[in-house]
Amino acid sequence: MKRIFLAGAIIAAGLYTNSAIAQTEPKPSKVGLGTKDTLRKVYFGVKAGANMNMIKGNLTFLEEYTPGYAGGGFIKIERKKFGIQVEGLISNTTYNFHDSGSTVKSGSFSLVYLDIPIMLQVKALPFLWVQAGAQFSTLLSVSEDPKGVNDPKNYFQASNYSFIGGLEGQLPKNFSIGARYTQGFTNMHTENSTADNQEWKSSAIQLYIGYHFK
Repeated sequence: MKRIFLAGAIIAAGLYTNSAIAQTEPKPSKVGLGTKDTLRKVYFGVKAGANMNMIKGNLTFLEEYTPGYAGGGFIKIERKKFGIQVEGLISNTTYNFHDSGSTVKSGSFSLVYLDIPIMLQVKALPFLWVQAGAQFSTLLSVSEDPKGVNDPKNYFQASNYSFIGGLEGQLPKNFSIGARYTQGFTNMHTENSTADNQEWKSSAIQLYIGYHFK
């Protein structure tokens, strides 16, 4: 929880600083066709979509993208061709496994995360943004099917960090669509769960639709 509060404090400080800078800058003239391009625009919105995730590093996990979901809210600050976007998302993913040397031959883990992506963005076309940044994720819950003897949450780290990049297209009526790729930096496997020094790394493909309020 301390890491969540720290991430929230960093985001809040950044937004406060950005707001303070906006207040100290001279206001643009209302005359001229280019006036809107000089303004800093702030949007709040919601988004939801598919979250297809895969984990590598353990021979028992099936290396395949499995469907899940992700949804939440975002704040976006734009100026001319540059911007920053911060999101708060709840995501779900499933990892399937098959262990021929175990009593339980096959099953799955279902994980729920709180994700906080922070991305810089550049406008490549009038309707298309290129995004790249980092994502902090904290584990909320884990379930195992079929249910095992041990708590499945003991197998996974409480938090992890990822690189995130993708494209977002602007649609009419304040809608947007996007696709992004996420690659985990940190080992998802807890050091005390086994003695075989396994290193689990995740990757994900996300497709989503969003809506921002005026």
